[in-house]
Amino acid sequence: MASFPDGTNEDSDEPAYETIVKKDVTVDEAINDVGIGRAQYCMLVICGLSFCADAAEVTFLSFVTEVLKCEWSLTELQETYITSAVFAGQVFGAPSWGFFADHAGLGQPFWGHLD
Repeated sequence: MASFPDGTNEDSDEPAYETIVKKDVTVDEAINDVGIGRAQYCMLVICGLSFCADAAEVTFLSFVTEVLKCEWSLTELQETYITSAVFAGQVFGAPSWGFFADHAGLGQPFWGHLD
């Protein structure tokens, strides 16, 4: 039995296949349809730990700059430059990793930013 592009077949005027109707879905409905499983929980833990590491970096920076200030006899301005360099790296690094993620996929940039 041959089927035509409009979904009908030669013996009947009825469609040969069921038409898929797209409907608007809220985020909650999509999550309920897909469900939350092991992969989502693993990703939650990995992302949470990477954000914790990023926050620890900022905390660590505040302690290190005080030690460096004493050890290297830094002025307030030089201490500010060290702190600013870290945040400048984040300002330029985040868009760069975002561009890379858009073109190479999310896996490589995600694991690369942890280095």
